[in-house]
Amino acid sequence: MISIFRTLYLIVTFFTSDQVPLLLAQYSLPNDRLRSPESDLLTETRLTVSSSEDVIIIRQLTISHTSSPAGTSARTITHLQYTGWQDFAVPDNPVGCLRLVHLTNQAQTLYEKESAEDQREKENEGIDPATAAKDTEVGPMIVHCSAGCGRSGALCTIDTVDGGEGTETDDEEQEEARRATEAEGVVDLLYETVERFREQRVSMVQTLRQYVFCYEAVMW
Repeated sequence: MISIFRTLYLIVTFFTSDQVPLLLAQYSLPNDRLRSPESDLLTETRLTVSSSEDVIIIRQLTISHTSSPAGTSARTITHLQYTGWQDFAVPDNPVGCLRLVHLTNQAQTLYEKESAEDQREKENEGIDPATAAKDTEVGPMIVHCSAGCGRSGALCTIDTVDGGEGTETDDEEQEEARRATEAEGVVDLLYETVERFREQRVSMVQTLRQYVFCYEAVMW
């Protein structure tokens, strides 16, 4: 998925503890080593920690394709792990979650700006605009937890409603939800956002506690 959609940012919202059952593949190992994927598509993987906060660990992950000449396909992915959120529960307060949203939107905006500059440079070099756009395209962020709907759904909801330094996609989603609420005479943008997410994935924002936490976060 990361390769196909040219993703540069991967957000993980799971709690790490020896007492928590293994619910998903642990591709990040102790001492920040990377578990090699069981696939013929990747020839090189490297994982390094660039920053670590109380509940947020930022890593740089490098992947390469087997089908491309050496040195031409390596891509660096920014990997954020939010460790302060247990499954079916919520954090004590939304500070860490809001910090995560800020970091991801800030980085995605920077990636998109750099991509636009790279595209202009390629076009100035005589490269076809369509080819230049494809070569410099920045894909969407990928968010996952264990089931991919509870904590992930809450984080996506907070990101979409809270706004802040949102990406162009966030702005479009907000505007669509806002038009729907105005047309129906409803002013609860968060409710409408969750409803729209659930049209795509039924269990988005899985528990009542997570739903209430979304309101706490956007009102913080």
